[in-house]
Amino acid sequence: MLNKSDIREFLYELVKIDSVSGNELIAIKFIQEKFSDLGYNSSLEHLGESSVNLIINNIKQPDLLIATHVDTVPIICRPRIAGELVYGTGAVDAKGSIASIYYALSRIKFLPSGVSIAIFSQEETSGGGAMNYLRDHKPKLTLILEPTDLRLSNRSFGYLEVLFNISSDYYHPDLVPRKHLENTSTMRGLRVLERVREFSSSNGLTFAITNISAKGDSFFIPNQCQIIINFHIPIGRKALELYDSLKDFLREKISFYDDSLLQLIDFSDPFETPFTQEAMGILRAYKKVFNREPDLISFKSWSDANTFHESSIPSYIFGPGDPSLAHNNNERISINDVISGGKFLEELIREFS
Repeated sequence: MLNKSDIREFLYELVKIDSVSGNELIAIKFIQEKFSDLGYNSSLEHLGESSVNLIINNIKQPDLLIATHVDTVPIICRPRIAGELVYGTGAVDAKGSIASIYYALSRIKFLPSGVSIAIFSQEETSGGGAMNYLRDHKPKLTLILEPTDLRLSNRSFGYLEVLFNISSDYYHPDLVPRKHLENTSTMRGLRVLERVREFSSSNGLTFAITNISAKGDSFFIPNQCQIIINFHIPIGRKALELYDSLKDFLREKISFYDDSLLQLIDFSDPFETPFTQEAMGILRAYKKVFNREPDLISFKSWSDANTFHESSIPSYIFGPGDPSLAHNNNERISINDVISGGKFLEELIREFS
C-alpha cells in the first residue's frame, strides 16, 4: 500500500515528463509501468506515432468508466515540490487525478469486472483520445476526472469559439489621414471587442480572448487583425443559437460588418446529467468518504465529459485540485487533496464490486 511520500514522488515524476498534447507516449509508458507494479495490466490504443490511450480492463461496455487525461498545454510552470504541494504544468490538469487513481489502485485487491479505467490523450486539443475510445466502447456511466476542488459536478458549461477576421487598407503609421484612423484594422478590432462585451453583458455570458494578432512592421499599419474569442455557455443555452444571435447583433451594430468578419471555429452545448439509479453509487461513495452530501457544482469548462454526453452516456465530473490554477504559471496541487480524491475513487470502485 502506497503512502503520501510515494504518491508525491509518483506525481512529481509524472509532471516532469513533457506530455504536451500530441506527445503523450512517454508519460503513458511511465504510467503503464507504475500500474503494472501494482499488478494491473493495461492495453494501449494508438492515436498516432506519439499519442496513445491507456485502458485497464478494456471491455466494450463497462458499468463504470473512470477516465482522465495525461496531455497538457505547453509548459509554462516548471516542476518542483514545496512541502505538500507539487508544482508544474499538468499538476492540476490533470496529472493529479492520475495520482489519485494510482493511490486508489494501490488500496484495492482487484478491479471489478465491470469497471474500466482510461487515461486519454489529446484532451487539450482535439479531444481525440475520448473520441477514439468511443468508436469501440459505450460505458453505461462515466466519471471524468478534472480539477473540481473535490466537489462533484453533474453539469458542465459549453463553449462557442469564434474567429474575427478584420480587414482594412494599409496605412502609413505616421501619415494616416485622421478620417481613416478609425478604419484601420486594429482600431476596428477594438470596436469589435466593445460590441462583444455589450453582447455578452446583455446575454448574461462571459468570454475569454485567447488570441489577438495584427502583424505589421514600422512601415505600415497592418491591414489584417484577427481575434479569437471563447464564449462560456451556461446551462439552458444553445451554442449555435447564440452564434446566430451574435451575427445578427454585429450586423446591426458594426458598419463594416460582412460575412467574412465572423467565423465559427468550434462549439459544444452545456449539459446536465440527472443522478439515475445506476449513478447512486457515486453519491454514496462521496458521502461515505467526505461525511457530507455532495455540493453539486457546474464545471465551467469543456472537458471529455461533454464528448461522452454527446454520445448519450451519463457523465459526471470530479477531481482534486483548484480549477482556477489550471493552465497557470503557478499551477500546483496538494498531495492531501490527491489522496482524498484517491480515497473517493477507492470507495467508488468498491460500490461497483
